[in-house]
Amino acid sequence: MDNDFLQQMKRQAFMSALMRGANSSSNDDLLSDNDSDKSQADDSFFIASVREAEVRVDAMPLGVNLTRVADYIVNPDNHVVGLPGEFHNLLSSYLGLRDYYHALIIGEYALSFFPYDIDLLADSIQAAAGSAQYDKGGDLIQRAEKINKQYWDWRLFLMIADYYSSQLSSCSPEEFESIYGKGLSITEEYMKYLPWDDRAYNKMAEYYLIKNERQKARAILEKAIYDDIEGLDGTRQHIVAPQCCLTMIDKILSETIEYDRIVEIAEKGIQYTAQEQPSARMGYFKFRSAMAMDALITRDHYKNKQTIQEALREYQCAFDLNGDMAYGKTIQERYAALSQNSQNPVIDMPLIKRPLFSDNSQDSNK
Repeated sequence: MDNDFLQQMKRQAFMSALMRGANSSSNDDLLSDNDSDKSQADDSFFIASVREAEVRVDAMPLGVNLTRVADYIVNPDNHVVGLPGEFHNLLSSYLGLRDYYHALIIGEYALSFFPYDIDLLADSIQAAAGSAQYDKGGDLIQRAEKINKQYWDWRLFLMIADYYSSQLSSCSPEEFESIYGKGLSITEEYMKYLPWDDRAYNKMAEYYLIKNERQKARAILEKAIYDDIEGLDGTRQHIVAPQCCLTMIDKILSETIEYDRIVEIAEKGIQYTAQEQPSARMGYFKFRSAMAMDALITRDHYKNKQTIQEALREYQCAFDLNGDMAYGKTIQERYAALSQNSQNPVIDMPLIKRPLFSDNSQDSNK
């Protein structure tokens, strides 16, 4: 989205909100879903394009009336139009706010203009699963199946695979095997057509774990993490598999004492996160690595002070990277126990919270 356009629309929305604030009886355009009947009937509500609707939703996600925006867009009398990418961006905003119901309404409207756009199909299938509208989702999947899968992207494969795994939670026992089979089949095709996408292998592992087939899940994850994978052109290469590393640690190794393997997988996960948009968090890999090193040290009765210091440094790095402090308390407790062990205490390495970036830009020039 053009930055100047975005800023202009944000300013317009802000000024409109100020003007409406001067008259409480007309304060209705961008308010919550509890708008009064009078405000709903206000003719001043107007959206010129799908792009403007996206700006409204993104600029004021807590105040914008998502129902009203969706209803206005899909009303053919309002002539709100947009390109497929603009509809996709708007749907992403609704999906990000977990408003799956209205996302599906907008998605079906967009597909009336662009019936075989793979992004819009993926968005709408995700919305159908999120709102448990499986009849509509099934129709959308049938439409997607008419497109040659060599033109599918990872989102369409993954959203359909996720759709079937979601449907397993609401289907009858008699339907379970059929739906499970459909999900397994689409995931196999995902691996076939996009063999270098680690999300395909991760999804296959998740399907195996649904039936507690842990060895199959482990084998497919290890294949993605360790093996060279053959592509459609016959060439083989090692793939970037951060999500597989995460699932391997959390779902396969977490209940074992394979601490050396956890450290190894965590290191690979950290290596794989060295990309522009990693699908797994580096801080979490550091945290799990530190925990595994800690367990090895405890098992060894704290004999080696150097390994204790290495584990403390790993904890410190995880603490620095853990911006939201989701597991900060655990780090603090384990750090205290490890550094103050009775066999080889380390008293000169206190745990501190350090900023990732210096506010003083001149420091880097010294």
